[in-house]
Amino acid sequence: MAEHTPTPWTVDKVHFSGECHLHGPNGEEFALLYVSDGADDPEPYPAEANAAFIVKAVNNHGALVKALTDLSNMYSHAWDSVDGNLLMLGPSIDRFEKAHHAAQVALCAVTGAPLPISDEDLDADVSGTGKGVSNG
Repeated sequence: MAEHTPTPWTVDKVHFSGECHLHGPNGEEFALLYVSDGADDPEPYPAEANAAFIVKAVNNHGALVKALTDLSNMYSHAWDSVDGNLLMLGPSIDRFEKAHHAAQVALCAVTGAPLPISDEDLDADVSGTGKGVSNG
């Protein structure tokens, strides 16, 4: 199976027809999304919304897979297999926090939610700079 077009992808709407073109990282067009099914009584498609959704999903796929993989890999390090309590040793806590933060950032990129507060922002807020007071 051939590799997909490298990311990041972008979308360009052709204004007179409403069709949307997908482009690779060097601006090369590789796909066209139509605005209807082409029938005599056409069923309209939301081509621009579909194209934006495809591009967002593709461009964030790698980060989401990595973040979920890292969190999934932490599972065996986070639970006490004897009594089922959450148990983390010092080195695992930092690893978990980094994996969790990466997952939050990846989800924010997809959903448009505000980025999470970083540990540095929280530390800065304690020092009185006003950073990190709110998450959005």
